[in-house]
Parts: sequence; structure tokens; C-alpha cells
Amino acid sequence: MKHYDVVVLGLGVTGYAALEYCLHTGRSVAITDDRERPPLIDRLKKGLPHVPASIGAFDYDLLAKAEKVLVSPGIRPDSDVILWLKRHNKPIISDIDLFLEAYQGKILAVTGSNGKSTTVKMLHDLIKVSGHNAAMVGNIGKPVLSLLTEGALHEIDWVVLEISSFQLFWSQNIHFDIGVLLNIYPNHLDWHSSYREYRQTKMKLLEHSDVVVMPKVLEPLAKQHGIFEKVRAWIPSYSCLNESSLDIDNTIIEALPYALHKSAIASWITSDVMQIEKYHRARALEEFKPWPFRCQHETNDYGNWYNDAKSSNLAAARYAIESVSRKYGCKVIWIAGGVTKNEEFALMSRWVSKFVSLAVIYGQDRQCFLDALIGVCPVSPVETLDDAIRLVVKTMRKSDVVVFSPAAASFDQFENFQHRGQFFSEQLVNILPVA
Repeated sequence: MKHYDVVVLGLGVTGYAALEYCLHTGRSVAITDDRERPPLIDRLKKGLPHVPASIGAFDYDLLAKAEKVLVSPGIRPDSDVILWLKRHNKPIISDIDLFLEAYQGKILAVTGSNGKSTTVKMLHDLIKVSGHNAAMVGNIGKPVLSLLTEGALHEIDWVVLEISSFQLFWSQNIHFDIGVLLNIYPNHLDWHSSYREYRQTKMKLLEHSDVVVMPKVLEPLAKQHGIFEKVRAWIPSYSCLNESSLDIDNTIIEALPYALHKSAIASWITSDVMQIEKYHRARALEEFKPWPFRCQHETNDYGNWYNDAKSSNLAAARYAIESVSRKYGCKVIWIAGGVTKNEEFALMSRWVSKFVSLAVIYGQDRQCFLDALIGVCPVSPVETLDDAIRLVVKTMRKSDVVVFSPAAASFDQFENFQHRGQFFSEQLVNILPVA
């Protein structure tokens, strides 16, 4: 019976990169996915036609032949296939594990409930401005194993890794030079068994880092997990910035969009720990170009519209809405919806009442929003994002401020958040009246 060094579970970007890497290193590899049409099946057939692939249902005969099973991040730990693997004592690994077996260079790893992608890009840019080379990989969309197949590692001084709770959960043997925790809020509770498990998974990053940067407010958690002595810098809350000993020119922070301030503070502190000169830090932040669809202002002549399509949980939406509301000194119209993550929606009434004048909710799980918002602010349910945009345009005043911050995953109506954000931008061009 043929055996495989690795069988990959899930044919997404992580799974495909794992296949390429295994072939690159001479490992025998196969893949299985329970979806009838996984996202990268056409690419697999064209680019790696000789790789054994079984789709439509997880192939347990194929998994039985695996020495190790590499699990794609999104597969839940309580799924039948994972329970089967555990019953049959199959070693489960992540792409991060494979990467760290081969890569011995410096790694700066960043996690948190919100702000990871922006902070990773800022740190990457800070390193580059200081005259060193860096690569951004991980949860931002570029799998870590792609670095090993591209053959450019000898040119890289730092790998800046965005790592999600899913990746941390599945990783068995991790070690990082610097670990950064930005924040912890209840998130992904549709995947993790509890908030306690989610929080412990995030702390796993810090427990396996030589040097730690984390929020001052989480100091008790650092002591609880035995990492207090590894903390080289504490991230102050933004409200305490002026009272902290942080050596930063506030005008640099204030020049950035408000939604980027917290990431800028975390990046400044972390790059100081990395001994990047203050001049280079200031220059990088002054020149910083944010990711698209992260509280992005949409240029038009009818209202002020913000595209925060990357928002996938309530904490991200709250930050975007509060930031924009405070900037304009008024309540905003909020467009939200999609596939929710088993969050505690009842608590959002505390901030929605302060910052939202009207909520327009669309998508698969709109009832979760409606149950929490009725009686808190005016709320209108619709089917699609297109319906939501058209309703807002029909009822808004020219001076209104609109924030599209979904607070939910995109895959009920879109391929990913990029597709969602692009659709929103394009529809504004098509629908908004000419002033």
C-alpha cells in the first residue's frame, strides 16, 4: 500500500502552497477536501496534475496512508475528520510547523483579535525603511511555505508573520524571536470551544517567543502565563498615550487616519525593541500606505463613505464606527452583515446607541444583528449588500457619513473580504447620484 509523507487537508491557498513545498523538497504528498469544488481545484489540475487529489468528501483511505496530516487553518477542531485523525493517532501539523523545520532566520510574529494586518504591514515597512529586507507572510494572504519555494530567503533579514488563532491552534512546534500581541477580544467563537480556549491559543504565541510585546492592560495575563519576564515593552492604551513614557511625536500619529493610530503605536514600540532608529520609524509612518478596504475613505461628492470590508467581527466594526463618528462629530449610518462568528451581540447596544443613527443589515445572519439592535437604533434588514447600498442612498442626506463595516465573514455572498470591498467600491460609483 502506497504511503504519503504528507496528506494535506483542505485545498485553499495554504493547502496549495503546502503541496508545492512538499514536491519542492522531495516529499510524497496528496490532498483531500470535502468541498465539491475547492477554491483552487482548477489551479491544481493545471499546475500540479500528478498530485493525488480526492474532493467532495474527506478521503479516509487516503488519510490512512499519511505519515503526517497538514491541516488547513479553517478546519474546525471538533470536525469529524479531526476526531478520526486523533482516534487513529495521525500526527497533525500546520504549514507553520513545516516552515519552521526549514527556516532558521529571524521571525517577528504578530497576533491579536484586530489590527494584525495593518500592524504587520507597518512593521514590514519600518524594517524596509531602516535598510533591511523583510517579507510579510501568513494570515495576510501569502502562505509561509511559499517563501521556501521561491528561493529568496537568503535576501531576507526578517520574516514578519501574521498568525491567526487557527494557525496557532494547529501548530505543534513553534518558536519566534519576537512575539507581539495587539489585543484580545471574544472572536471566532464559532470555531473555538470557548473564549478561554481562544485566549489561551493567542497566548501560545507569547509563550513560544524569546521577546514579547503586549498591551499593558493584559499584564495580569502575562503573569498568569509565566511570560512577564519576557516582556520588553508594553503597549499603552491610546487614551493613556500622553501619560506614558513612550518616545513618540504625537503629530506623527495624528497625521494618520484615526483607525490606524493603535497599530502605529504598537509598531513604534515594537520597532524600538528591534532597535530601529527613531528617524526611520518616523519616516516609515509618515509614508505609510494602508491596506485597501481597512476604513478606506471612498472619494465621491455625495456623503462621506467608508469602506471597511476587512471587518469580520464586532470589535473591528466598533473601532471603525467609533473612529469615524468621532472624526466627524456625529452619528453614522452603519452597513453590516454576512456570516457571524457566534459573538455576544447583546453587548453591542452599548456602543451602537452612541455612534449609529441607522443600521442597514444584509446577509445570511442578519437576524443576529436585528435581535440585538431593535430598540437601540433604527434598523432596516435587506437581502444583499447591493440592496443595502441602494437603501442608504435612497434615504440619506448629502451630509451623512456612512460606514460599511460588516462585522461578519463574507462567504455567504462573496469569495473573500477583497471581493466584498471591491464590490462595495464599484457599486458606489454606479449608484451614487452626481452632486
